[in-house]
Amino acid sequence: MQKRMEQNREAILQSARELIAQGGIKDAQIQAIAERAGVSSGLVYRSFDNTRDVWIELLSEAIQPEGKNLNHIA
Repeated sequence: MQKRMEQNREAILQSARELIAQGGIKDAQIQAIAERAGVSSGLVYRSFDNTRDVWIELLSEAIQPEGKNLNHIA
């Protein structure tokens, strides 16, 4: 069950990445993310409280390598 939840979460994040890449953050809304990931919007809301939380997760992933580089330099 845990593995399936992680797979769904990754599919949701990947869908959001693709939508943002295609049309910008305005296109990465819950319903569009769910449709692209092939899941229900309810499943998206079980993984994330709202659209902003999806965006924050993606931003955190994107800046994580830079944070590691800055820590190494410091």
